[in-house]
Amino acid sequence: MIKEIVPLYNEAIFKEAQSRFGIRSDKIQDLGGFESFVYAYEKEGKEYILKVAHTLHRSEDYLMGELEFVNHLANGGVNTALVVPSLSGKLVEEIPAEKGSFFAYAFEKVPGRKVKKEDCSPEMYFELGKLTGRMHRLTQSFKPSTPAYKRNTWSDDRLYQLENFFPAEEAVFLEKCNALLKRIKDVKPEYSNFGLIHGDLHQSNFFWDGHLAYPFDFDDCEYNFFVNDLAVSLYYFMWFIENPAEYWPF
Repeated sequence: MIKEIVPLYNEAIFKEAQSRFGIRSDKIQDLGGFESFVYAYEKEGKEYILKVAHTLHRSEDYLMGELEFVNHLANGGVNTALVVPSLSGKLVEEIPAEKGSFFAYAFEKVPGRKVKKEDCSPEMYFELGKLTGRMHRLTQSFKPSTPAYKRNTWSDDRLYQLENFFPAEEAVFLEKCNALLKRIKDVKPEYSNFGLIHGDLHQSNFFWDGHLAYPFDFDDCEYNFFVNDLAVSLYYFMWFIENPAEYWPF
């Protein structure tokens, strides 16, 4: 969690978020969260996820870009969860804080369960690949309802301003990294290779039911080359499995 956000969050804001979505206090549980406060709750026999983010992390327009994209994918047949409107019909509820505001928004909970090491197999990653391809096909027909909702392009991320993260004595390393970044930026984005992607598609951001993968947490969705989703999945797969060659022999 971003350390500046924690002191701004309190029980009153939590209760207000529950009220906006009609959540009973005995039907909600804290799931923790890295960039947002995340909760699971039950309502009328169905399970949902409530997230509460702060303006230090996301603007309302930027959140709307994510939520519209998720609904577009779900309506197009991707196994992800629809966004749940609040009692007033809003996808995002703003709750003023001592500094800035918090934004509450909710989703249906996807089926399946957390991925275990023993789940990992060529069959699971084949299904994940099919899912990724389906998302990339649907992103080609996605357009935000207003330009203000458009998500960032990968190269806008401050993480790629490498000079801010490495000391001056790493000049040779920085030079080589920046040369690589330039080569990537010189690749022409096309309809068939570039669009709005998940951006963080690894085993902690999808559930598995033994047959199908169910993606969630599109918080990092951005305009990027489609291959980035594949690279992220492969990177985390290689780290997650002790002997990946048994599952992916190349």
